[in-house]
Amino acid sequence: MASTAHHIVSPEWAAENPGLAFFQAAFEHSPLLAAIMESASFRLLYANPRVVSLFGYSASELASPLRFFLDNMEKQAQDELLQKLQSLGSEEFVNTVLNIRDASGQWMQLRVSFTAFRRDANHAPVSYLAIAEDISSRMGIDRQRGRLEQMVKLAEEHFQFGKWEYNLDTRHHYLTDGIYDIADLLQGADRTDFDPRDFLKLLLDGDDEKVIQRVKQCIHSGEAFSEEVNMQTHTGVIKRLRIYVKPMRAEDQHIHKLLGVVWDITEEYQTREKLRKSTIQLSDAEQLLQFGTWEWDMSEGLVKWSENFWNLLEYPYTAHVQDWMPIDRFYQHIQPEDKVEMKERETHSVRQMTANEDIDVQEFRLRTFEGNVRYFISSTRVIARDAQGNPVKAIGYSADVTDMKNIQHNLEKKISEIKRAYEETEQFSYVASHDLQEPLRKVTAFGERLKTRCGANFDEDCQMYLDRMMDATGRMRLLIDNLLTLSRTKRTKDLFVQVDLGKILTEVMLDVDLKIHEKSAQIHVGEMPVIEGIPTQLQQLFQNILLNALKFSKSDIAPEIEVRSSLMDARQMQNSLLDERQEYVLISIRDNGIGFEPQYAETIFSPFKKLHSRSEYEGTGIGLAICKKVVQNHGGALWAESLPGEGATFYIALPKTQAWE
Repeated sequence: MASTAHHIVSPEWAAENPGLAFFQAAFEHSPLLAAIMESASFRLLYANPRVVSLFGYSASELASPLRFFLDNMEKQAQDELLQKLQSLGSEEFVNTVLNIRDASGQWMQLRVSFTAFRRDANHAPVSYLAIAEDISSRMGIDRQRGRLEQMVKLAEEHFQFGKWEYNLDTRHHYLTDGIYDIADLLQGADRTDFDPRDFLKLLLDGDDEKVIQRVKQCIHSGEAFSEEVNMQTHTGVIKRLRIYVKPMRAEDQHIHKLLGVVWDITEEYQTREKLRKSTIQLSDAEQLLQFGTWEWDMSEGLVKWSENFWNLLEYPYTAHVQDWMPIDRFYQHIQPEDKVEMKERETHSVRQMTANEDIDVQEFRLRTFEGNVRYFISSTRVIARDAQGNPVKAIGYSADVTDMKNIQHNLEKKISEIKRAYEETEQFSYVASHDLQEPLRKVTAFGERLKTRCGANFDEDCQMYLDRMMDATGRMRLLIDNLLTLSRTKRTKDLFVQVDLGKILTEVMLDVDLKIHEKSAQIHVGEMPVIEGIPTQLQQLFQNILLNALKFSKSDIAPEIEVRSSLMDARQMQNSLLDERQEYVLISIRDNGIGFEPQYAETIFSPFKKLHSRSEYEGTGIGLAICKKVVQNHGGALWAESLPGEGATFYIALPKTQAWE
């Protein structure tokens, strides 16, 4: 193989081609690669300087038996090329793109045209002429551009935005796929005729006119703008968009193009709206419940207060600070007696807390900007720590509980006064009832003696007066006994034991057996629970209610009394103002008696309140008052429901176990 001015020429081929000089001159300075090779062996016969410089092979390296094109290609590419070259028998050219290694092993990409340089008598190719162009850099740019376009498309899909441009001079426009995706336009015909004007038509609530006016201002002023608008897409979905438009100037400084970006910020907008509403609700709650929130940058010793915390400290609005400020701003309001404890709390309690752990609520006093001393409670939560585990950020709230403290103080005072008055009343009732027993016994004793000794000599009027006196003393004795019972009905922890209410009812029915037979009454008792209670008081409770049902029965119908029990659900406990943390049983006692008007449902439980005269029904009016006090002693509730002539139902709610503080 000979080298002539960097041309590679096979000697035998040169001898057979007298026009070599002309051929060399044609391709000596050409940017194209020119090579001739045998069709059978692919041995190189000729290569121009561009082949030598591009591939980096020497003349000896390009000599036989190197098959220049084939040996520098992958096997699959070799097979594909050979298959294409077979068509040169009938086709004039074969055009293809080949990936070929150079001398250093680097891959390059060539666009190659093959043709038959010489043919034999049968018109079969004897040698091939290959003219090639190095398109490696161009393809690299195309690939890079393709990758960039793909990255932009992925970014548009992920971040939900699209780009557009509009040439004001030519009226041409360009939209990226992101614009179509935002408008919910499917691939195909829907996108072909879609332009910026169609996009504007999808905007709602006059936003299209607003954007058009902003665009006109932008063109006139040369300043970019941003606007948020609402859109109803082709599929009917409502979206929130942010539109950004920037004018571009030509060399002569006139605005010839608009560039724009459209973001789908629906999720961001919804989040902002939720945050805005939550902020308003929190602000309203702070004002209503008299508390303020704050953030604490523990690493920097800074704090930030909510608007209402400034209000609670009675600062004028002009003195409110929205930014971070030293924590000492807070400590300067704390009363000196409480300041030491608060700083101790910061040093130990807060700094030992784990992330998202609440510290116990602490009470302290603050002196406001106006000089008033107010009571506050505060709670702190650590929300961030550094690499060493030290707390660096916390949030919390502080509530003004001054009014609550005053109410609590007044309530405790009233409770103390009521308790003292109650104890005095109980003592008075007991003493009074006890002291009334003695003169009453004497009146009764002397009345009986008078009746025994002188009764035969009394006329009819005197006998009536004596009987009335004795009847009155009997009622007085019963009233005193009931008053004593009421005053002795107390709640003492030592008296509470496990009580089977079924056994209690059995004992009560034995005690009132004569009254039951007298009235021919039927009493049906269901399964009763076992609760924690005072046996004697519970016996008094059921006895009074059963006697009440027997007493107020209808004259022409035998009494029927039904006693049932069940567990109370949350709604029933809530309606009865009971502690929902406890378990309650509900006992109902239903009769078929004369009933009463609903407006008296509360009155019947008051002492000495009777709905009927003594001539109609005997009694002192204290029996149901005793029942109410028994139920209260057990931490329960008692109420009744009735209609005239339809009987009455008494409901007794009792806790299964007592809650002792």
